[in-house]
Amino acid sequence: MKRDITKKITTHLSTVMHSPKLWLTLVIPPIAVIIIGLAVFAGSGLYPFGDKTLAWCDMHQQVLPLLLDFKDILEGNGDFLFNWQNAGGMNFLGVFLFFISSPFSLLVVFVDKADMMVFMNIMTLMKLAVCAITANAYFRTCHKKLDVTYSALFSVMYAFSGYSMLFYQNTVWLDVMYFFPLLLIAFNSLIKHKRIGGLIFCLVGMLVLNYYLSYMVVLFTILFFGVYIFFNRKKGSTKGIASRFVIGCAIAALISAVVWLPSFVQYLSSARGANVIKGLFESPVFAGIYTNLPLIFCTGFSVAAFIVYFLRRKSKNSRFYAVMAFLMLLPVVFEPINKMWHTGDYMAFPMRYGYMTTLMMLTFAAVKLSHAKPEDYAEKSKKGYLSGILAASVAFLGLTILYYCNFKNGLDSYVSTLWGSAESFCLLIIIFCGFTALYVVTMAFGVFRKLTFRSVATVLPIIVVAECVFNANVYIGAAAYTPVKYNNAIELEGKIPQDDDFYRVKLSQWPKKYFDANLIGGLGYSTIAHYTSLTSEHYMYAMKRLGYSSYWMEVTGNGGTALTDSVMNIKYYVEKFSAREPVIYRDRNYSIYESDYYLPLGIVTDNDLSQCEELPAAERMVIQEYFAGKLLNTDNDLLFTKYEHTGEKNVRYTYRDGMYYFTPQSNVRTATLSYKLKIADKQSLYFDCFDLVSRNITEHINGSFAIYVNGIKLDLSFPNQDSNGLLYLGTFENESVSIDVDVNNSTYCSSFGIFGLSLDKLEKAISTTKTADLKVDGRKISGTVEDAKDGQWLFLSVPYDSGFSAAVNGHKAEVYRCMTGFMALKLEEGHNDIALSFLPKGLKEGVLLTMGGLVALVLYIIFRKKIEVVCNRVDGVYRIGVYVLLCGVLLIVYILPFIISVIGNVYSFINK
Repeated sequence: MKRDITKKITTHLSTVMHSPKLWLTLVIPPIAVIIIGLAVFAGSGLYPFGDKTLAWCDMHQQVLPLLLDFKDILEGNGDFLFNWQNAGGMNFLGVFLFFISSPFSLLVVFVDKADMMVFMNIMTLMKLAVCAITANAYFRTCHKKLDVTYSALFSVMYAFSGYSMLFYQNTVWLDVMYFFPLLLIAFNSLIKHKRIGGLIFCLVGMLVLNYYLSYMVVLFTILFFGVYIFFNRKKGSTKGIASRFVIGCAIAALISAVVWLPSFVQYLSSARGANVIKGLFESPVFAGIYTNLPLIFCTGFSVAAFIVYFLRRKSKNSRFYAVMAFLMLLPVVFEPINKMWHTGDYMAFPMRYGYMTTLMMLTFAAVKLSHAKPEDYAEKSKKGYLSGILAASVAFLGLTILYYCNFKNGLDSYVSTLWGSAESFCLLIIIFCGFTALYVVTMAFGVFRKLTFRSVATVLPIIVVAECVFNANVYIGAAAYTPVKYNNAIELEGKIPQDDDFYRVKLSQWPKKYFDANLIGGLGYSTIAHYTSLTSEHYMYAMKRLGYSSYWMEVTGNGGTALTDSVMNIKYYVEKFSAREPVIYRDRNYSIYESDYYLPLGIVTDNDLSQCEELPAAERMVIQEYFAGKLLNTDNDLLFTKYEHTGEKNVRYTYRDGMYYFTPQSNVRTATLSYKLKIADKQSLYFDCFDLVSRNITEHINGSFAIYVNGIKLDLSFPNQDSNGLLYLGTFENESVSIDVDVNNSTYCSSFGIFGLSLDKLEKAISTTKTADLKVDGRKISGTVEDAKDGQWLFLSVPYDSGFSAAVNGHKAEVYRCMTGFMALKLEEGHNDIALSFLPKGLKEGVLLTMGGLVALVLYIIFRKKIEVVCNRVDGVYRIGVYVLLCGVLLIVYILPFIISVIGNVYSFINK
């Protein structure tokens, strides 16, 4: 048997090496992708032809800083399971598996942090090339009757499809995209040869690459096999497939448990959850076509194939792929179905399964063309037809370049806003219709024997290249920019001297977001800021209540007070264009200075923190005082003073039932609340406007106020996305301060006012606060607390996570959640040895399940023949199980969401 396998491999390699056409069609797709990509890079000034990067939106906000963190981990400067450079300290495993678990991520170890922004250009292009390789492998393996020329063209189309163009900034999604054709090959292996090895490998691989998108892979897998078995239910060749399918999926689920179980647990603790039924009830019936349909527009040939369907009706298996393409197109059109493909909720990137839609449509085209042989075309091309279509293709290529140059500002809606617009949609559909018409005409000329196969194979690449170049310019070239902010910020790396204390770094006390929240961590500094879909709900809501800026899933990190900064171990600040002295570092853009109010990690308090699980539902000044009283024992010496306004002009201001209401008079230029303050002791002043704890991107209070301090404008539109925490107004001592709060529009809120923090009292409180002697080492915290009194507690400004375990004096201790999002331990009287360690919740159980899965796989391999005999006998039962899964997906993902949305829209219409 080994000789037969060796002979087959040798024969195949010999065939490839001695067939120039076969060899070229294997190599050409990735090379073509790279050449097209580099051409677009050159035209847009993208690296390596300039200093511009394509990293925008999630790529520079989340992916790139996390890659910087991963680089630190690979170089031994961090822990893979717990990362202190994000969100005050968080579980890094789930974040890694959500955003950067790609083999390409390992390349960052060879790239300097200063070059990481432009390296994203190269990484993206490499992934697109791999997409072409795997797509070509799929068409060559599963559609062997398809001419190799079409296989190569379809591979390039897949690489430059709408999915990769619109979503490349979530770079790990491209990894799932290039793995998907391999999954289809595994499906083919199971159907044709009844082998489950490929299915297990691909399902596990895709779960490792991105467990979130794997939810969509699971849905597709059930749809694919359910529909296939249904269409081929009378064929004897499908016997045994259902049982093997179920066994393969079960083994894959077990083997991958070490990935999906801890990741799912972390996802549940994040703020990402939503009320699915409510979301569907309020959902529009139709999806946003301005954003969704352009994903289809990038591959005109897939649409042209449906037109060709009516020209060539004699194709086997086309019904199955037509149904699969139809099922994958439904969520593109209907928003409730689209939402359920995204686990019921999403904020942006509305077609994260779009690569499946594209490849199913291209597969349908492949099936239609698989039965077209070169001899079915004309023996000799008619010159008029050939020259006409060639001229039209070349002319349209030139036209698309001029079209892009003239309408660039209208076409770039997506890269500017993450959403398509009516203008961009109209501009794109014109070009899409042009490309589709060229594809249809070219293929029609071949079908009706006006052109030879060689002529068709000559014209089509010209159209494909033109289409790829145009779309890449719209979605990649238009996004190109010089990363000045990043280049300036990266200079801050390594500029803080060696410090044995545990500390965190924060952007200035002023309400400025100089660069992305995650970048401070990417520079190698611990920080309270963070932005990913896995931001802990408890932590984010605690930070909101404490006065730090936050929106959607981002804790921006600015805001707060000198009190909260000290408790959060903020020891260093980054400030822009500052003349402050002294500083520990300054360049032409930023300076770093040390805080005057710092507390080390671990505060010892007399208060029972088990009774402080939640921060009070109160105004934020009250919360600040509560925070200080419980941790710094300042109950008898309050730190904060609230100031009442001293004048009203053109505004109606009322307070009732715990809410503040503001109504400017009509037809006036300004409506103002004035504060004339006389500050004696040294105070930092803060302005507060806050209503609800939520993860909304925008709040109804946004932009309601303009703030002036001593006649100098501080913020003309507060609150806003970048600054919605406590607004720092300045530090004053023995002076008068004039503050004007202009009311820009009618609004209301639950927390409002101007208050001062006595810095002398804060300094005194800090000096009398007892702290622990703790050290941080990766995912471990250890140290001592001396001379603890009976009933004292240890507060840790570390976000609460159920993965932490603790021991006090060698005895297991309970880790309490306190102050909404942090941790506390009860101390013993006298000396206390403190030890905390972190292990992601679900990881142990996941490892056990994975080991069980590997054992099951080994047993299957050993007893495969006996198992297969049993499988064939009970395949009918498994087939029913597959049908149940199929019906479940159709009902839960397609039918019920649509019905709920229709009912919701009717209800809304009636109430209007």
